[in-house]
Amino acid sequence: MKSKTNEQRVREIIRKMILEVMTDIVSESTTNVGIDFPPYRLELSPDSQVIFKKNGKLFKAIDVKPDFGKKDLIKLAQTYAKKFNSIITTDLKRL
Repeated sequence: MKSKTNEQRVREIIRKMILEVMTDIVSESTTNVGIDFPPYRLELSPDSQVIFKKNGKLFKAIDVKPDFGKKDLIKLAQTYAKKFNSIITTDLKRL
């Protein structure tokens, strides 16, 4: 009997861990990731678009492949920051 209750406890712990990971994945995929380099901002939206904003107003949106990730967004932001002679103010390590 004891081994069965231990097995049930382990299964419950595993279920909770899986639920927690899945919740994190869903919440991460539904939020925009943004990088600021004033007056510009680049955002990666959950629907596979990179959104360019200037002074908080949308001025361009481009569709990207679904596997376009945070690293790609960082590279793109660095390219545009250099092009626009601007400094990235977002902490890129926290993205």
